[in-house]
Amino acid sequence: MKTYIALLRGINVSGKNIIKMDALKTFFLNLEFENVQTYIQSGNVIFSTNKNDSHLQLADLISDKIKETFELNVPVLVLEKNELKTILNQLPFTDFDEKNMYFTFLNQTSKITDYSKILEKKSASEKIQISDKVVYLDCTIGYGNTKLSNNFIEKQLDVLCTTRNLKTCKKLLELANTI
Repeated sequence: MKTYIALLRGINVSGKNIIKMDALKTFFLNLEFENVQTYIQSGNVIFSTNKNDSHLQLADLISDKIKETFELNVPVLVLEKNELKTILNQLPFTDFDEKNMYFTFLNQTSKITDYSKILEKKSASEKIQISDKVVYLDCTIGYGNTKLSNNFIEKQLDVLCTTRNLKTCKKLLELANTI
């Protein structure tokens, strides 16, 4: 049985796409996932399954069933527990303030290899590293002030993305490790 983390984008933000966490947990259990745990209100779900579906298939299943059940269009990214561990272990920056470290997760490898438009928007104090699965962003000016937002990166890389901070990522891995 593998343990996964589902990252739902844009739920319970600014009073939109409301899904209560107890309803989300029940929803995942109804999909026959096991060891289901939610973390904070922004759509983070840890679960286990014996299904041999790919990450994209699991994400599509969850997203499609959310549309059926809650009548919401919610993009979903799914990571295997060890993928998240690797992403955290490969954090390329050594000097950063944890509260300003963000991870923009990509649902697939981008076909875009020219990052010049992204780098043009980076402030002088920010650091960014783009890999196949994640964009690491040391956002020294605060995420609310950066031009390197989730929507901007998603548009530039032409893939589905969702962003989480370092504290959330560490907690998700900690919870996943208890399963």
